[in-house]
Amino acid sequence: METNRQQKPYELLAEENGMLLGEVETAREASQITASLVVNQFVKLEEVMKRLEEMLSAEEHLKDELAVKLKEAV
Repeated sequence: METNRQQKPYELLAEENGMLLGEVETAREASQITASLVVNQFVKLEEVMKRLEEMLSAEEHLKDELAVKLKEAV
Protein backbone atom coordinates (compact mmCIF):
# COMPACT_ATOMS: atom_id res chain seq x y z
CA MET A 1 0.00 0.00 0.00
CA GLU A 2 1.26 3.44 -0.87
CA THR A 3 1.93 6.04 1.77
CA ASN A 4 -0.16 9.20 1.82
CA ARG A 5 2.63 11.15 0.10
CA GLN A 6 2.81 8.68 -2.76
CA GLN A 7 -0.96 8.44 -3.37
CA LYS A 8 -2.42 10.59 -6.09
CA PRO A 9 -4.70 13.42 -4.96
CA TYR A 10 -7.82 11.79 -6.45
CA GLU A 11 -7.04 8.57 -4.57
CA LEU A 12 -6.86 10.55 -1.34
CA LEU A 13 -10.16 12.24 -2.16
CA ALA A 14 -11.78 8.90 -2.99
CA GLU A 15 -10.56 7.45 0.30
CA GLU A 16 -11.80 10.47 2.25
CA ASN A 17 -15.15 10.37 0.44
CA GLY A 18 -15.51 6.70 1.36
CA MET A 19 -14.87 7.49 5.01
CA LEU A 20 -17.30 10.40 4.94
CA LEU A 21 -19.96 8.26 3.27
CA GLY A 22 -19.57 5.71 6.07
CA GLU A 23 -19.99 8.46 8.65
CA VAL A 24 -23.11 9.77 6.90
CA GLU A 25 -24.61 6.28 6.77
CA THR A 26 -23.88 5.78 10.46
CA ALA A 27 -25.43 9.16 11.29
CA ARG A 28 -28.54 8.28 9.27
CA GLU A 29 -28.91 4.97 11.09
CA ALA A 30 -28.48 6.73 14.43
CA SER A 31 -31.09 9.33 13.53
CA GLN A 32 -33.55 6.61 12.50
CA ILE A 33 -33.01 4.81 15.80
CA THR A 34 -33.43 8.07 17.71
CA ALA A 35 -36.61 8.93 15.81
CA SER A 36 -38.02 5.49 16.55
CA LEU A 37 -37.24 5.86 20.25
CA VAL A 38 -38.84 9.31 20.34
CA VAL A 39 -42.00 7.97 18.68
CA ASN A 40 -42.15 5.13 21.20
CA GLN A 41 -41.76 7.60 24.07
CA PHE A 42 -44.61 9.73 22.73
CA VAL A 43 -46.83 6.65 22.42
CA LYS A 44 -46.07 5.74 26.04
CA LEU A 45 -46.65 9.35 27.10
CA GLU A 46 -50.05 9.34 25.38
CA GLU A 47 -50.99 6.13 27.21
CA VAL A 48 -49.94 7.58 30.57
CA MET A 49 -51.80 10.84 29.90
CA LYS A 50 -54.94 8.94 28.93
CA ARG A 51 -54.78 6.84 32.12
CA LEU A 52 -54.20 9.97 34.18
CA GLU A 53 -57.19 11.71 32.59
CA GLU A 54 -59.36 8.64 33.23
CA MET A 55 -58.26 8.52 36.86
CA LEU A 56 -58.90 12.25 37.28
CA SER A 57 -62.36 11.87 35.79
CA ALA A 58 -63.11 8.94 38.10
CA GLU A 59 -61.85 10.93 41.10
CA GLU A 60 -64.04 13.91 40.21
CA HIS A 61 -67.04 11.61 39.80
CA LEU A 62 -66.41 10.01 43.20
CA LYS A 63 -66.00 13.43 44.84
CA ASP A 64 -69.33 14.53 43.37
CA GLU A 65 -71.03 11.34 44.60
CA LEU A 66 -69.51 11.81 48.06
CA ALA A 67 -70.71 15.42 48.20
CA VAL A 68 -74.26 14.33 47.31
CA LYS A 69 -74.24 11.57 49.93
CA LEU A 70 -72.88 13.93 52.58
CA LYS A 71 -75.68 16.40 51.85
CA GLU A 72 -78.22 13.59 52.07
CA ALA A 73 -76.81 12.48 55.42
CA VAL A 74 -77.11 15.93 56.94
